[in-house]
Amino acid sequence: MESRQLWTNLLVKRLIIDLKSYQEDSIALHSYTLSQFEPLIASAQTILSKCTVLEASKDDDDMKKIVDNSYLPEIIRCHVCNESVASYHTFKDHLQSKHGIFFNAEPKLASILSPQIPPTNPAHVSFLEPNCIRPTTENLSKSTKNFLSKDPDRVARNHMAMGDLIRNDSKNRHHLSQLQNILIEHFPSVVCYQFGSRSLGTASITSDIDVFVDLEGTFYGREGKHDVSTPQEAVQVVKSILENTSLWVIEVASPKARVPLLKVVHLDTGMKCDLTFTDGLGYCNTKLLEYLVSLQPTCRALICYLKHWNIDSCLTSYTIALMVVFFYQCHGLLPSVEFLQRYPYCVKNIDCWNVGFSTPPLSELGMIQCMEPVSDLARNFFHFYSNQTDGFSWDTDIVCPFMGRLGITKKIFKDPNLTEMPHEMVRYRYYMTKHEMETDYLKLFAYDRPFVVQDPIDLSHNVAKGIAAVKAAKFIRYFYLSALYLSA
Repeated sequence: MESRQLWTNLLVKRLIIDLKSYQEDSIALHSYTLSQFEPLIASAQTILSKCTVLEASKDDDDMKKIVDNSYLPEIIRCHVCNESVASYHTFKDHLQSKHGIFFNAEPKLASILSPQIPPTNPAHVSFLEPNCIRPTTENLSKSTKNFLSKDPDRVARNHMAMGDLIRNDSKNRHHLSQLQNILIEHFPSVVCYQFGSRSLGTASITSDIDVFVDLEGTFYGREGKHDVSTPQEAVQVVKSILENTSLWVIEVASPKARVPLLKVVHLDTGMKCDLTFTDGLGYCNTKLLEYLVSLQPTCRALICYLKHWNIDSCLTSYTIALMVVFFYQCHGLLPSVEFLQRYPYCVKNIDCWNVGFSTPPLSELGMIQCMEPVSDLARNFFHFYSNQTDGFSWDTDIVCPFMGRLGITKKIFKDPNLTEMPHEMVRYRYYMTKHEMETDYLKLFAYDRPFVVQDPIDLSHNVAKGIAAVKAAKFIRYFYLSALYLSA
């Protein structure tokens, strides 16, 4: 333990010295270097939130003396052969001559530049202010250009047809039935609910089956139910049950995730299933999306198209769907979720969140059906989310399908008194009152991230919180360039 702490102290000391060596007012950093800071800061915050600080002792004095009288040498050690070299260029030469690892001669400058945005002082970056997401000048990749050169309407039609086949595939029901029959011996009231892209009709052939496994009647939440297994316990119990069968193999168990998850694979078919155990929110979210895309079929077409544009597959299918819904809402083509939940008969609670909603047709909503081709919709979508308009800005705004309009900013959620929060978000206020002293950051709304896409039902959930700043800048750049490409 002492050796590990010594190593940590030496690393921290070395990092502090290194950072202090940057004395210039304007510091030039490679985007890769910048991308390493975010996981570093996140890891440090995680350690600080979990650690227990011991009382000062003689051990502290001993550690300080050792750290003060030692240093980490500035050497680079090769992972392949364990040889040590002293500089960047020497190591590049070593990799090329000894291991056949080659490098591009020079980085290529982008041929299309984004509008100039003044740089933000790194010390003041908070992902709440204008221009807080540093712009990039990266060009579209060859694969993205190839995708954009295809007819968007044909691409969307083909993927919608595939989505329909997958949605109606009898194997979906067969896998659910098989899973339920195994678990019913241990949990007599178990019910399995499929949700996600395979239910929505936006899945691809490689999409997993998302399943909420209701072991003990927790579909409508866990408040007041103290005699049921926790989601974390359920992951471990079901893992043990399935490991003793010849039908399923465990791929990943994630009991400590925000939504505890068990990834399993069906041995006969190779079908992958993501099993969750918390409550029925995911299922209800899918039902809401099914209704919204039924109002505007082009909405589903655009989702299918964008899923295959999705760079590096960094945005989840659910995030893309919510972004498309919000885009339609801001153009008066879909109602807000808040509007659909206004009537008392629509109230249906999962813990403190309302999962109920009315389902009026477009005629009752006073809206017209969108008949624009996917080519136009995609171009306008990219433009809307590219930080080029006077409307939506990733720097300051959140994608908020609940309110279904522009103007819901990150700063609204920063204020501990929520003084500027729309009164319609009364359930979020109630949630925060209950979690006023919450120390588990996973249970709080991550409003201070580069991308904020708010779940339309669980208003405390930012479904895009995992997008790092460097990746967010790349997305904004790609939105901008994709809009230009489709306009050419």
